[in-house]
Amino acid sequence: MVWLVYDLEMTKGADTVSKRYALKKVDEVFTEFEPALISITKSSPGRVEDFIKHLQEKLDDKLETPPINKTIESPF
Repeated sequence: MVWLVYDLEMTKGADTVSKRYALKKVDEVFTEFEPALISITKSSPGRVEDFIKHLQEKLDDKLETPPINKTIESPF
């Protein structure tokens, strides 16, 4: 399997006023299919505490008067 890496590059027109973007190939990276597929499909979860804190902040934003306790007790 090959990964083609491109970048956007600003180009100037003949009149030096009109500017456009063009794709420019930067690199080619060769990999084996199975390890690449495993890497793409395997996720690494974050910390549960960070997720709960994020949810609590979203809930607090929706409430007119936020609760006194701004964190959820252990959900498990």
